Amino acid sequence: MNTIMLNGRLTADPELSETPAGTRFTRFNIACKSQRKDKDGNYITDFFRALAWRSTAEIIAKYLVKGDMVYVKGSMSNKRGKDKDGANFNFWELDVESVEFSNTKKGSESKPDFNSNGNSDIEDDLPF
Repeated sequence: MNTIMLNGRLTADPELSETPAGTRFTRFNIACKSQRKDKDGNYITDFFRALAWRSTAEIIAKYLVKGDMVYVKGSMSNKRGKDKDGANFNFWELDVESVEFSNTKKGSESKPDFNSNGNSDIEDDLPF
């Protein structure tokens, strides 16, 4: 079983994007305080790349900004990309299943109601 739970802060404002087929997604990074310490006794920060789809992506982009604390649950996937020179590289990315948040900076907007799988009641448009 591959289940990952992270509690940390967003390192930048999430931006909503769309696939050529029109499916919405957002990629974002989470900074998490590690249990490990450096040689000076300071906690090390780990950074995780995350990917959310459809209604979860829309909610993240609408309600969260850089610095907001989030609790994210999902599974890690090993993916392949190309750098600016065209060389292949592998990276790990968290495929988001659910997200919880508090202390958002977007102020007075009401927070969405989530159902048991972490998605809001926004209609799902994927054919699978």
